[in-house]
Amino acid sequence: MTDNDHQSKGFSIFHTKEMGLDPELFLSTLPRLVSPSITTINGDQITIKESELTTHVFLRPLSPRVLGHLSIPRTEVSFSFSPEDPDLIADFIHRFDFHFRRGGG
Repeated sequence: MTDNDHQSKGFSIFHTKEMGLDPELFLSTLPRLVSPSITTINGDQITIKESELTTHVFLRPLSPRVLGHLSIPRTEVSFSFSPEDPDLIADFIHRFDFHFRRGGG
């Protein structure tokens, strides 16, 4: 599904990132971020309802990144937010990045 597909369904994509994981690992990591929020998973779309912000997350598997004999899965993760409050969105993205941080320095 492309950004245009999401937009045609009434969602505006405000933030998109490429992540080095597959959708299954994304879903297994998600509870650390959203607990105790109300989360609905419907195929490649996840809806997270917090007290002041509803976030729609869209997953799109990409072809793996191949580095020699190493193959790294990739997933495009896109976000849509309601309401479009910059402070609430920044807080969510900060928490998201913290919970999905892996290795590195």
